[in-house]
Amino acid sequence: MEKVLKTLIFVTLGALGLYLVVIQDWLGAFSFLIYLPLAFLSIGAVALFIMLIVTGFKEVKLPDFKLLSILFISGGLFLGIYGVRIGLFWNKTLEAVFIDERSRMDLMLFENGTYIIFANWLLGEERFGGRYEIRGDTLHFKKSPVTDNNFINTESIIDYKAGKIYFRKGKDGEYDTTYYYFKIILDK
Repeated sequence: MEKVLKTLIFVTLGALGLYLVVIQDWLGAFSFLIYLPLAFLSIGAVALFIMLIVTGFKEVKLPDFKLLSILFISGGLFLGIYGVRIGLFWNKTLEAVFIDERSRMDLMLFENGTYIIFANWLLGEERFGGRYEIRGDTLHFKKSPVTDNNFINTESIIDYKAGKIYFRKGKDGEYDTTYYYFKIILDK
């Protein structure tokens, strides 16, 4: 049982380390190379946890408290970092999505005035965040540029009736309502 627990701790810490490399974007465009080992380590951690439970029932004894506490601390860190990264602990007021041929952008607005944008494409993901303010039908992002380029204007128009957020202006200075919009999927 101790061997399984030590292996589980090693695998959990390995997965936590790889996850930190991915979310800090230390490998840049090569982050996708970590996804497969991260998936294997995560699946392995779940399998080892099940083995630990089955072994515990068979041997009718609890594992070493120190090792078990290390496991729960590392697992809690992993889940806590993931939860903060995706805004799990904040109340979401609006969620919207923009999908084109090659990518997807998810916009989440939270009650505390924070926004998160996940830009996903075939081989990666980027996370952008900051503060926002809504004045009437205008969504004002307080950070400029909103993403790493000027793809999304700092001011966007919310059309609640159509369920869309128009975020890109054309050359004429008017918002493009035909293609460049977030589709609202959750509005509280």
